Amino acid sequence: MTAFDTTRRAAGERPPIAVEAEPRPDRREQERPRLLGLTGVGFAVVVAAGMAVAVLPVAQNSSATTAGQEVRALERRRSDLQASIYNMQNDVAQLGSLARIDREARERLGMVPANRSVIVQVPEVGPAQRDVPARYLPVETGTPTPPARRSPLDAILSRLSLR
Repeated sequence: MTAFDTTRRAAGERPPIAVEAEPRPDRREQERPRLLGLTGVGFAVVVAAGMAVAVLPVAQNSSATTAGQEVRALERRRSDLQASIYNMQNDVAQLGSLARIDREARERLGMVPANRSVIVQVPEVGPAQRDVPARYLPVETGTPTPPARRSPLDAILSRLSLR
């Protein structure tokens, strides 16, 4: 025993008990606490999937709201254009009325009604009545097509009146 130990015993202290320290496990060997039986990466994946599921309805609702706003804007534009068309049709009807044309002719152009009527007869027959609107007919050119050439046999037969 050492002098130090003797002094402590005289004071009534007990000698310290030697305790062997347990070897500390290596940090890599320590088992990390697991939450719900998942490792850190697995837990992160579960959290990310949960957040995606939570955000998905919000994103869908946002896109549906945006589409709804676009549809309403297009419907407003359509109704505005329809109103514009109705206004233009009304203007055309007013501008085409006989009373307005007569008034404009008298006031602005200085025209007066005719005193006498002249009827002119044309000896030629007018064009044939067409049942189809002109925009659907082929465009007529100003040059007439030459008559088809007849064969000499056709000429002889026509003179004999056999054909």
